[in-house]
Amino acid sequence: MTIAPPSGPSDTTPTPITARVLSGENLASAGAKESERNSKSKLESSSVAHKKIIVVPEVLSLALPLDKDTRGIATSSAESISQLLQALLSSPEQGAAAPGQPLLQISDDVLHRLRSLAQGLRPWVDCKAAAVRQEKDLYPYFRKLVLFVMECLKALLLSTTIRDHYRLILPYSGVGDFKPKDSLENFKLDQALSIRPWCDVIGDGVDEPCYIDMLAVVEMKVDDTPKTSSRTNSSRTSSRTSSRADGGTFPAGLSASGVPPKSNIGAAHGQLVRYTRQIYEHQHSRFYSWGVTSCGSLVRVYLFGPDCAMSTADLDMRTSAGRKDFVSWLANMCLCEDRVRGFIPSMKHVDGTTGGKGAYWELHVPMLDSHGAETDKTRVYYSRDPSFVASSTFGRHTRGFPASASLANIDDPDVFVKVAWQYADRGPGPTRKTEIQHLLDIRHKSASAAHHGVNVPIIVDGGTVKAVDRDGCRVCLTSDTVYGKDIATRYAAVDDLSIPASKDNSSSSVRSRPPPSFNLHLDAPTKEQKLLSLRKVNMLATTPLCQPLSSVQTPDELIVVLADATRAHNWLLTECGLLHRDISSNNILVGRRNTDGGDSEVYGLLIDFDYAINPSDSRLSRPERTGTLPFMSILTLEAHPGQQTELDDFESLFYVLCFQATFGINKKDSAVLKLAHEMMDLSLLKIRDWQGWQEGKTMAGIASDKRSHMSSIEAFESNIANHFPIPDLDDSSLPNYFDLQLLASELYGVLFENPDVDKRCRGAYKTSKRVPHTQVSDPTKEIKSLKARLSSMTLVTVDPMAERTKDPAKKTLVSSFIEVIERSAFLAKGRIAALSNS
Repeated sequence: MTIAPPSGPSDTTPTPITARVLSGENLASAGAKESERNSKSKLESSSVAHKKIIVVPEVLSLALPLDKDTRGIATSSAESISQLLQALLSSPEQGAAAPGQPLLQISDDVLHRLRSLAQGLRPWVDCKAAAVRQEKDLYPYFRKLVLFVMECLKALLLSTTIRDHYRLILPYSGVGDFKPKDSLENFKLDQALSIRPWCDVIGDGVDEPCYIDMLAVVEMKVDDTPKTSSRTNSSRTSSRTSSRADGGTFPAGLSASGVPPKSNIGAAHGQLVRYTRQIYEHQHSRFYSWGVTSCGSLVRVYLFGPDCAMSTADLDMRTSAGRKDFVSWLANMCLCEDRVRGFIPSMKHVDGTTGGKGAYWELHVPMLDSHGAETDKTRVYYSRDPSFVASSTFGRHTRGFPASASLANIDDPDVFVKVAWQYADRGPGPTRKTEIQHLLDIRHKSASAAHHGVNVPIIVDGGTVKAVDRDGCRVCLTSDTVYGKDIATRYAAVDDLSIPASKDNSSSSVRSRPPPSFNLHLDAPTKEQKLLSLRKVNMLATTPLCQPLSSVQTPDELIVVLADATRAHNWLLTECGLLHRDISSNNILVGRRNTDGGDSEVYGLLIDFDYAINPSDSRLSRPERTGTLPFMSILTLEAHPGQQTELDDFESLFYVLCFQATFGINKKDSAVLKLAHEMMDLSLLKIRDWQGWQEGKTMAGIASDKRSHMSSIEAFESNIANHFPIPDLDDSSLPNYFDLQLLASELYGVLFENPDVDKRCRGAYKTSKRVPHTQVSDPTKEIKSLKARLSSMTLVTVDPMAERTKDPAKKTLVSSFIEVIERSAFLAKGRIAALSNS
């Protein structure tokens, strides 16, 4: 069958895709050497990959262009290219024609290049044993196949008016593995597919690939024989049975392996997860990503969503069907819209070369009306760069932009714009409030907050990003929009159904979860959510604009900021009925304002209400395990069945204080302390155990470390507080955190050794004792045997951490915590004022 070159409607000239990079080292790597940071990345990726990757036959259909006409062009192009490739592989001397009608109208030079590329593929598609003995042998075959498709596609569309979203997808041109030019890690990639303007020269590919314009990471392994007896192309079948990503299958209804894959594809998955994280870190408008693996002649394509990665079955490059499917995916990626490639349509990067404004972001945030209801209109905010970026492969992919509603004031921003995948409720029944709804509640009571001296964020605009779906309708951009409702409702959530029972000390009633990364929020679906988690891409703009916690200049400023966060937390709970549940160093910001006297004062702002709940909601219990790993309370780490309380959040704030005082309260101090830490045995820095990744600890293991470190004031000081820098009188090289050490010791006493509560509430270790459980029939008869005495007793375990969550102990501890930190802030403000006056 002969297919003529496709044609399409006219459009504008394509423009290059550009973006800005914001790099930096976060607290996840605090106190760690480079080798340990690399180990951390490898550990968390391999532990997550085998639980997060599922085989979904329909994945390739998600790459189809949204526009109907463009879909037709892509489909016919892929058919033509596949026919030509098959013809050249079958008969090297065949031209670009079939009997009766020309297949492609191309020049002799291009045809000669296509013949050369096709012949270079023969050892790979013929599966000759000598062709692939090691990974690097695969590199040229994969590159030649991609270049073949690009050359054909350009020839096919030569007489067609090119649309502005058409792109070339080019491979790395080198012969070995490489480190991306903008990489923040020392890992090398096997291959990568980069997005290039349609007008670019194809050549041999991209000489210096960067994460910033990468469509997909490509990982390669030597031949990996599948565990199934058939190599049929599952992506072309109508079977709806889930398959494991290692080639096996699952019972109906399950969609991921509970056992780490042992094959080469499993190793490729770990690397793919690790490197895809860098794509999100560099591409600030990317909200899902693509990936590719090649194990011998078996290729797979992956779509990375917020909660899992969906993979095709094996696309066998030895078969025409397998090659056609991969060719179709490449053609679709070239011709599809940016949204299909994984970019948020409401975020646009402008290079700024024409207007002289410099590069900047346009952020189209949904507007709110006067009553706080979301409208169909958007307001444009302008920002130079995000102040924080996404740093994990799975999760919310939160970005934050200092912005202004006026392009003229872009360098004097006054609004904070947040972009994130956020959970939404699916199905009937009561729904949980979103962060936007929480912020609207706060705005309605902002006058009360000001009266009580509480600093709270005020929402200006916000809502769910709108996008066009495959039916041409303008809808909210959700995970259902990306996957299609058929996939979203058929495949069960990975974390909810397929993770095996925990073998650690966690409660048996709670789902086991893989060791997360430092910034990986443990936002698992509730037990009621049996389907793939529904998420929405939300954008919101709030004031005031503040700076990260690391912008404090002195320990006294840190104390004031933490006290303000504590006061705000208490006000939100009592006035708005909100329990925050994610206190971390990222969610406490630093603001500065002028007083009536003209002086500048520092204040703290508590943000990020994604996980906030009303504590009276009986549907929500602690097994959700929300929080950021090093700052999570002991009971939350252990998935205690009781409800989370404000004590969990105050314990988290106490850990924030300990982390900042150990690793440095600002960048200047952090650099000094990093040098000091490099000169010591890092195993002495016990607070690093709370990050969990050094030894691959489970959350229960991290909780055990915390119980040990908090078991007594001596243990706390020896393991934690004594590592706060307090230099000698004649040593000015280190910062002086004496006041932070004093505050930390006081707060430890409040939370763990408070004399105003019952003894059962003190300490951190669980204790056990035997108490009588039966009455002796003859009280005058002495129970003489040890066995008899023990049989008449029952073993009772007392957990002081759980006991203190009950009233009246909880009320006492909460009021004491607030009192101590408020008093410390009062003294800190006095020292700040005295220093200012001097």
